[in-house]
Amino acid sequence: MKWICNINGVIELITGMVLIMRPDLLFDGGPETAPHTLVAVKFFGVMGAAFGGISLVLGRFLNEPFVMGRVSLIIIMYHLLISFQCYGAYYGGYLPNLGAFGVHLTLAVFFVILYLRSKK
Repeated sequence: MKWICNINGVIELITGMVLIMRPDLLFDGGPETAPHTLVAVKFFGVMGAAFGGISLVLGRFLNEPFVMGRVSLIIIMYHLLISFQCYGAYYGGYLPNLGAFGVHLTLAVFFVILYLRSKK
């Protein structure tokens, strides 16, 4: 289950930093985009980077299996819920493509597989 925290940590740190530096990659930065939209995307980047850092610290230093299992389930639920939100945002016309939906759903399924394999 430490793998779930470590993989999530690296991915969230990288994507968080990308969203901070290039928020237009997630949302179309056209002339009709309101400035507060890009600020909100940067907030998501900061939160993602913080979540990634916390995941890395927990993956490295947390050794209690019960708590690690619960942390892994929280990470899985996070990616599953974000994937549903991204799906709705795409069909609402707020996201330009389904890339974020696919990434988060893939991570959720991959982490479920890792979680179930570690329970053997």
